[in-house]
Amino acid sequence: MDVIVIGAGAAGLAAAEDLVRADLSIVILEARDRLGGRIHTLHDNFVGGPVELGAEFVHGVHEALWTIVRRARLSVSEVEGDFVDAEGSYESPGQGMSSFDELISSAARLDGPDQSFKAFLDQSGFDAREKAWMTGFVEGFEAAPTDKISLQSLVQEAIATQSIQGERAFRFPGGYDQVVSCLAQSLDSGRATVHLGTAVTEVRWSHGKVEICAKPTAGGDASQFQARAALLTVPLGVLQAPPEAEGAIRFVPEIPNTSVFAPRLAMGLAVRITLVLEEPVWKQSARFKNLGFLFSRDPVMPTWWTGSSQSPPRITGWAGGPKAEKLKGVGNEVVYERALESLARLICVDARRLRKLVRSWHTHDWSTDPFARGAYTYAPVGEMDASQGLAAPAERTLFFAGEATCSDGHGSTVHGAIASGRRAAAEILSSL
Repeated sequence: MDVIVIGAGAAGLAAAEDLVRADLSIVILEARDRLGGRIHTLHDNFVGGPVELGAEFVHGVHEALWTIVRRARLSVSEVEGDFVDAEGSYESPGQGMSSFDELISSAARLDGPDQSFKAFLDQSGFDAREKAWMTGFVEGFEAAPTDKISLQSLVQEAIATQSIQGERAFRFPGGYDQVVSCLAQSLDSGRATVHLGTAVTEVRWSHGKVEICAKPTAGGDASQFQARAALLTVPLGVLQAPPEAEGAIRFVPEIPNTSVFAPRLAMGLAVRITLVLEEPVWKQSARFKNLGFLFSRDPVMPTWWTGSSQSPPRITGWAGGPKAEKLKGVGNEVVYERALESLARLICVDARRLRKLVRSWHTHDWSTDPFARGAYTYAPVGEMDASQGLAAPAERTLFFAGEATCSDGHGSTVHGAIASGRRAAAEILSSL
């Protein structure tokens, strides 16, 4: 083969599409039994529509994603509904975002070394309630502890977000996996071979030659694959996994991407759960009549959002950063029970009544998933350049893509992952 693509998420599929168009022969090795990576959509007639266990929102109008939307004529709906602040730190979370934007704008004018978001927030003139709101927002949205995440990275992200109308958010009523299906159409060209349920364990390489060992996740003998180049699009958590861990990949010889740059970045943690209900119980309160997003300082599941006029009604809970750390590895049943109690507290409904209204619930622990090991990437203090180092090709033979390799402020997003795949494909074509 010309190229081996490791990982069939958004980045790997976008790269594969470009490589196939250029008439290269490729093989895709994917450890899961499905395409999509951290895009994971469930389709269940009982639920009455798709349920997202991974990526759900389209953030802004970045061309990398919207080109696919237009090409496939995908239906997209803009997020609607009220944004409610449960604690009343602000009259609305819109005011909270204005304060956060003001804080980040002041950070953009700073000279001097990088610092944590917490350190900068502590020095600001905001009161305790406002600081608590902004702390909760950063922990949830960035899936990161505020005392570790880089302030400069948040400034860069804010600039990138502003450039694509990132304050707007959209959904795919038919499911995010429609994007996956569109990208995967190129794999039917006869120039690509896909191996699902195939976990790469070792990459041996020298200039112009790659030999890869992979094992079936269901058990069986290992297989060998050879190519002129390889593209790795696995999540940062996999690159950081210890050698003996499930899903870990060994490089012979080692490369700076995994030995130097990957350890400098961090994989954020997030837990989400969707409850499908018999009725939209939150609407019993006038305050939540048109609920879109509910923000709170709940110790378990502080953020909730409703589905877009779907039947039966559904509501999704989200915990990121330190709160997600407390739910790591506790088991799906425990997550469900704690989330149920959290929602009951926030909308002032008896937990026993709420439990009777639950038709089904759906969650996935990405932190204990061996082929993800977290939600998405963030840059710790002083590590702004690590993503660029992670993305650098090794001797025009090993190439890297995925949201962790984005150094332009669009990391942690699907559009960033797709753009990184396109970038890596161009590098491969230039080299080969």
